[in-house]
Formats: sequence, structure tokens, C-alpha cells
Amino acid sequence: MNITKFATILLIIPCLISCYGNKSSKTTQSNNADYDIRLNDSIAAVNAMLEEGNADGEKINAFLDAYISRHPNCFNNDIQRKKAGKELRSLLEKELENNPDFLSDIAVRFASMDKVKSTDNKGYKYLISFTCSSLQKTGKYNISFRIITALDEEEASNLIDNQKYYIQGKFISLSEKESINIRLDVFDDKTIEIGSIFIKEPIVTPAN
Repeated sequence: MNITKFATILLIIPCLISCYGNKSSKTTQSNNADYDIRLNDSIAAVNAMLEEGNADGEKINAFLDAYISRHPNCFNNDIQRKKAGKELRSLLEKELENNPDFLSDIAVRFASMDKVKSTDNKGYKYLISFTCSSLQKTGKYNISFRIITALDEEEASNLIDNQKYYIQGKFISLSEKESINIRLDVFDDKTIEIGSIFIKEPIVTPAN
């Protein structure tokens, strides 16, 4: 288990114990029910954190492995990290252009939708955001990114808030305003923040 999650779970466990212990001291049915709800919500939060650390992303992990094996010092300091971020951006753009299913093995979470005018001004589309906030493989990387695409109303209406989906489509671009940020977090985990990835003609498949 990633040490970040382990530490977070350790912080939550006392809350669970306290919640459960306080529950036993209450005598009314309404208080018991209230503590049961709080306990279940806390357990659900822990389970959600564990679920985020999945083993998806074989392709992007292999991509990063190959780069880091050639540049083993890329996490050492700001100069190395900024240089690596620029190089990774260029390499990732080429990979996404040549391989439309490069990210299709990563379950991303449906985050938001916004109704916008279509580019031909003949109707409306829904701008959809899917997020990957903590893709992890044991002993490897924390990878985060956002996929942004457009769906028509019928397709968008089938999405479920906070559910996970597999996405593939034709690459348009990475965000011009966001650079790839690589760093070591407070637990020395290798973190790669890619930013926004824009695609078109998406194929969206439920992960569950």
C-alpha cells in the first residue's frame, strides 16, 4: 500500500474507534442510528481511498519507466524536474497522437459536465471532465490528469456522478496553460501531474 494512503488511514482509524465507542454510550435509537451512519460513512471514505490506488495504467507506467530509466536524475532538483516536465510533455503528445487507446486501460472518474454551443453553432454539446486523481502502482508513481471531451445530450445523460469509466478517443492537445509537473511529495513518492488532456470522438465504457 502507498505510504500516503497508509498514513491517511491511520489518521482516520481513531475517528472510527471514537465514533463506534461513543455509539455504545448512547441509549436512544435515534442516536444509535446517527452514529451508525457516521461510522459507515467513515468506512466508505477509507474504502474509496483504497480503491483509488488501483493497478490500471500499464501503458503509461511503462512509458514513464522507459523515460526515467534513461533519466534517473530527473527528480533530483528543480532544474532536472522542469527539464523532465518539458521533455515528457513532448513525448506524451506524440504517444497520444499515435496511440488513441494509450489511456484506455485507466478507469477515470466522471467529475463534471457543462452545456456549451457546438462548434458549428447548430446545437449544443456537453463538455465532460473525467479525472484520475491518484493512479498508483505499488512502488511506482502517483499519476494525475484530467480528460476533457464533448458528448451529445443522449450520451451525456447516461453518465453517473462519480462513477468510473474507461475512455479512448482521438487526441487533440494537452492544455496550453498547464505543464507536466513532476516532483517528490512529502513521503518521497514520485508524483507526475499531467494536467488536462483534450480528446474528440470518445468511446466511453463503464468500468464496473
